[in-house]
Amino acid sequence: MNRTTINIGRVENFNGEPKGETVILEGWVARDKNGLVFIHSHDPIRRKTVWLAKESESYDYLLPQGSFPSLTWEDEPKKVKIIVTMEE
Repeated sequence: MNRTTINIGRVENFNGEPKGETVILEGWVARDKNGLVFIHSHDPIRRKTVWLAKESESYDYLLPQGSFPSLTWEDEPKKVKIIVTMEE
């Protein structure tokens, strides 16, 4: 199995990966006060109701509902690696 590790700021780079290719997304996950969970390319900082990037070149992506159910607004961001395997 082939694996490629990318920073989520370059997530668009794996759109054409062949079936069975595995990509590892690295970043920080944090839950906003409204319950939405995002993965951030850089360690975010807490604002009034959301987590925002410290870096001007940061990216964040909304994760599917139900992701990281134990993560709360009160928690600090967690460093993660998310493995994505192309099916089609």
